[in-house]
Amino acid sequence: ENTPVEFTAAFTDPGSASEAYSLRWTVTSNTGQTFAPVTRLPGEPFRFTPADNGEYRVTVTVSEVGGAGAFASKQAQ
Repeated sequence: ENTPVEFTAAFTDPGSASEAYSLRWTVTSNTGQTFAPVTRLPGEPFRFTPADNGEYRVTVTVSEVGGAGAFASKQAQ
């Protein structure tokens, strides 16, 4: 509760190294509350401070500008 947590994401793309990407972070509490998504550039950390104790699912979606995307999620307590 009220303790900040920080997440980072790493990914590889077998395509061109010159392509641009963005990371969209979303947090959902175990009560179903979804917090506003935040977009970051690769290498920028995502910080979240839960107001209450509980479980939160953090999802990151990597998107290639004008191309495909992929996502991963992690549950944190």
